[in-house]
Amino acid sequence: DEIRKLSENSSSQSKTIGNQLQNIQSAVTEIVTASQESREMLNSLSQDISSTHLLVDQITSAMQEQKNGSRQINESLGILNDNSNEVKSASAEMEHGNNAILDEIAKLKSAAKDLQHGMDDMSSGAMTITQTGEKLSALSKQMDESINNIGTQLDQFKV
Repeated sequence: DEIRKLSENSSSQSKTIGNQLQNIQSAVTEIVTASQESREMLNSLSQDISSTHLLVDQITSAMQEQKNGSRQINESLGILNDNSNEVKSASAEMEHGNNAILDEIAKLKSAAKDLQHGMDDMSSGAMTITQTGEKLSALSKQMDESINNIGTQLDQFKV
């Protein structure tokens, strides 16, 4: 029963980790490569746990036939415990890594928003400069016309 409970716990932990990976993969497409590596590691751990579970079943049947089978069961339980600890450790590392990735994504979003605001300000400034240039050009034309008119009027007063 203890072996089965350990196996169920290990299987449940593997499923939980797999679900976390799927949530991350759907939320963050920029980290596909890192998620694939994590998934491969989890698959490897899952295979190790399955192999260990089969080994425990074999040892249980051998225990009925052999007196020294208990030593093999203890060794197998040690391996299973180590694998469970590795799964827990890997899960904690992945969660930490996922949190770090999500933090970086939030920073990137903030930086992109700041950049967009800066670009909007630059666009607004460029538009203001363009409008001011157009006004100055129109004013310059008016001054040219006024100077020409004054010149024409002054030409009429020549002695």
